Amino acid sequence: MIVEGESLFNDAAAIALFVVLLGVFTGAGEPSFVSGALEFVKGFVGGLLLGYGMALVAGFMISQWRGAAVTEITLSVAFTYLTFVLGQAYFEVSGIIAVVTAAMVFASNVRTRLSPGTWETLLVTWRQLEFWATSLIFVLASMLAPRMFSAMEWTDGLAIATVFVVALVARAGVLWGALPSLSWFGLSQPISHAYKLVLCWGSLRGAVTVALALLAATGIS
Repeated sequence: MIVEGESLFNDAAAIALFVVLLGVFTGAGEPSFVSGALEFVKGFVGGLLLGYGMALVAGFMISQWRGAAVTEITLSVAFTYLTFVLGQAYFEVSGIIAVVTAAMVFASNVRTRLSPGTWETLLVTWRQLEFWATSLIFVLASMLAPRMFSAMEWTDGLAIATVFVVALVARAGVLWGALPSLSWFGLSQPISHAYKLVLCWGSLRGAVTVALALLAATGIS
């Protein structure tokens, strides 16, 4: 539960920051720390507000069709993709942050408006969608990987290994440096060193990392 909870905003924030950096490398964004930071804050905060509002709208609509389980589940799927598209394409905020926020509000508040027994069916539906999406990501990666590996040199492998080590060190710095400070101020529950090791090694989800690599490959090329 700790790993799953930590990965909610960890992965979402990483994706939002990755999109900002990718825009700089591809020339779509301004190569400035201040502008990049402002763009990240705008996307993050805007995503929070959009996701919260969309979850409330979804809850209202679901309450109007209470008793129709298929319709309730369909609305949850439709509003998820609608939230992402609105955030990413129209409001120019982080669509992934908006989706994560909407999911958290939905799970803590809107679920009480579902028909009895619908929540369990909805979880099964989303687990199936998650499995299909994860499988598709790895299939696409396996199609692209041979062409990329054929053009790699030993310096590329060294750069990848360096980034991997630096990422682990950065996560360790947060877990053993920043997190105790939050616990001391009462802003976070204390976490044992054993759990911190798991969180440090867990890093990003495998599918998320592969998806970002695919996005970088297609965006830069």
